[in-house]
Amino acid sequence: MSKKILLTGFFALVFLSALYGQTHWLGLGPSVPLADFGEADVEHPTSGMAATGMALGYEFIGPTDSVGLAIFFNASFIWNPFDESSEAQIESSMRSPPENLKYSHYFGLPMAAGVNFSPRNTWQVSAGGVISFFKPSAMVMGRDVYKIKGTTGFGLTLGASLHIGSRVALKARYYWLTNHRLKNGYYRYYNSPENKVQNVNELTAMLAFRLGD
Repeated sequence: MSKKILLTGFFALVFLSALYGQTHWLGLGPSVPLADFGEADVEHPTSGMAATGMALGYEFIGPTDSVGLAIFFNASFIWNPFDESSEAQIESSMRSPPENLKYSHYFGLPMAAGVNFSPRNTWQVSAGGVISFFKPSAMVMGRDVYKIKGTTGFGLTLGASLHIGSRVALKARYYWLTNHRLKNGYYRYYNSPENKVQNVNELTAMLAFRLGD
């Protein structure tokens, strides 16, 4: 199945969710990198060297049927700093680290759509597909600037919500995002290929507030 077909189907589902959206939520909390994305070893060929950061998320859920099923859409802006132990490994390999050494930060925008199941009013679970936009910032080592191009990937997501009253909820979401193709990256500094494929596994946990009535 081509990317165009996947994108068309995804945004059609987003449009339907927006058209019939019933509840809207805005949340903030930590974003925890997992698996290869959170691997700190700079010699590991697929390590992301990302540390725990922050996530700002928006979600809306359509009307729930008699079984408890509804369509949902979720978008999160995610930021992760460079892991400090990875910084230490890089600097220990240098004879004299430059004063203007600047490490990358990671910025992501995963957008998910799928099915939400709420058998009870106090908790919900959801699952769906994801389109993710991912962009590390540049890394500076003295006169060398290592820029990394942004990339688009696809993946899956699982989520859970625990409601505290009618307007506050605790929301956790796991993103499994594959095949982010990073080009012209600083990872060639430690003898990895100039271009590599980075899988991004991320767990977000947010305190969310219901918007509107």
